[in-house]
This record gives sequence, C-alpha cells and structure tokens, in this order.
Amino acid sequence: MLSERLARRFASIFVIGSVPVEVTRLDAVVWPDACLGVHPPGALCSAQTIPGYEARILVNNEMTYELRASLDLMTVVWPAKEQIEGIITSLEPHLIVIRGDGPLFERSLIPGFAQAYIAPGTQFLTPGGQVAVGQKVRMGTNAWPSSDVPVAVWVAPAD
Repeated sequence: MLSERLARRFASIFVIGSVPVEVTRLDAVVWPDACLGVHPPGALCSAQTIPGYEARILVNNEMTYELRASLDLMTVVWPAKEQIEGIITSLEPHLIVIRGDGPLFERSLIPGFAQAYIAPGTQFLTPGGQVAVGQKVRMGTNAWPSSDVPVAVWVAPAD
C-alpha cells in the first residue's frame, strides 16, 4: 500500500527505528517544479512539473509532519518550519551549532547557541556543498522526529 511505503521511506530517511510512523493524510498533487514547491535559498529547481503527493505523517502518535514526495517516492522534501541565521561555531558529522539570536536561540539549552542534527536529507546549498566553522549561514530547521532537538533541513550562505 502506498501510505505504508511512504511511512517506511520517511522512517528510513530519518532513521527513526521502531517508533510508530503513520500516514494520516495523502493527497495526489502536481508540484510546480523539481523542488516540489519548496525553495530553500540558492536552490536550483527545474521548472518541469512533477506528479507526486502531499502527506501528513504522525510519528510516535504525537508529532505531525508535512511531507512532499515525488510519485516514485525517491524525492521526499521536508519543508523548514523555522529559519535562523548565525555563525557556525561547531561542526561535527551529524551536528551543527550556530551562534546568533532569535526565538530558536532563546529556547536552546545554552542561550545564544542553537544546535541541529544534520540528517541524511539535509541540503547544503553552499559552494561545493561544504560549510565551515566561522561561516555565516542561514539554516532552515524542523523538529527531529521523536526528539526536541531541531534538524537542519537546509543550510545556505547568509546574504
């Protein structure tokens, strides 16, 4: 069944494990471009229309996520809910820490610093797909399934 395939795809991308994942809404749509209508800064999107799905995913019976997917489910886009800007102070294979100000920075464990997981689907919209400590960036985040820690959906150079 399609909704089960999409739930498994979401769980595999975000390495959720045994946490229950359920598709609660699934609508067929035609996306206006190859970015499935989600345009992170600097992303290049083919203007070709893409048939696919818009879905609502329920994780662990408590957290809801909006997803966009291509018809074959090979492209799954998780739109950012919050955007922040700041300087990268620490960068590890699966974690990025940014110094700045704003609501996400105020809610963080160490005020003034925000950390986000780097998920397998994170888009680095920077030259060569690389970022470095000391670089000023903008980052789109969403909540990590089954955790309060944000996940980086995309990272781009700050203007």
